Amino acid sequence: MHNITEKAQAFEKQLKSLVPSFMYKLLGMHKLTEAYPKVLAESKDKSGKCEDFAAAFLRVLNVRVEVSARDLENIPTTGPVMIVANHPFGGLEGVFMIDLLRRIRKDSKLLANYLLNYIPEFAQYIIPVDPFGTEKSAQKNINSLKTSIKWLRSGNVLGIFPSGTVSYLSLRKREIVDPIWNKNIVKIIKGAEATVVPVFIHGRNSVLFQVLGLIHPRLRTAMLARELMNKTNRTVSVDIGNPIPFKKLEHMSDSEAIEYLRMRTFIMNIYAQNDRVGF
Repeated sequence: MHNITEKAQAFEKQLKSLVPSFMYKLLGMHKLTEAYPKVLAESKDKSGKCEDFAAAFLRVLNVRVEVSARDLENIPTTGPVMIVANHPFGGLEGVFMIDLLRRIRKDSKLLANYLLNYIPEFAQYIIPVDPFGTEKSAQKNINSLKTSIKWLRSGNVLGIFPSGTVSYLSLRKREIVDPIWNKNIVKIIKGAEATVVPVFIHGRNSVLFQVLGLIHPRLRTAMLARELMNKTNRTVSVDIGNPIPFKKLEHMSDSEAIEYLRMRTFIMNIYAQNDRVGF
């Protein structure tokens, strides 16, 4: 218990260093620090070994993920596989994608926002990227691109949210949409000759999140901790599409390939499934 307390205090100190003190509760970070020691305690089994942290996180939030057994079989059990998914929440899907993929393949990682690394137990599952376009972002992301290709070439699984940033309300389209998908993802696929599996995650963030995002995109980022912690007692439905062999993509341009992958992902939003089960 003493170790959990020390880790929780260090985690809280780290989060508090990120924002002015008056914004700490406003942005919902206090709820994340309150949940963290509960997740640590939940992730300890009787033998003293730590089970998967992501699964414990979902249990503490009481989040149920529903996916059909048939869909789970669409993820190949061997060879390099890239999982591409839409990005409706900005935090929760990172947590349950780690859990879902590692239930099938222990050699799974996510190429995801480096902010997830602020939760120490997730660092081993993340290849971090910086989506914020600062001067240092480009070099960081080049290194992450190289790491991702190497990871896939070794025959592993890599999950990714190709939009890079969370879905938002588009006044022009009058709906909540993913930002344009990054075609550099295709370079990773081609560099590793990976099979691609599309995943569609049903759901959206709060109305407040969408309204603040219309004022300024950075406000959406500031709200991510709050949005993660307001997903308690939720059920999230996930659809997993048929695997797309590398040969289907290898002769497409990067732009053609990323649009094809986006289409294969979002088309699953049209067809409802009735055989999903929770975990």
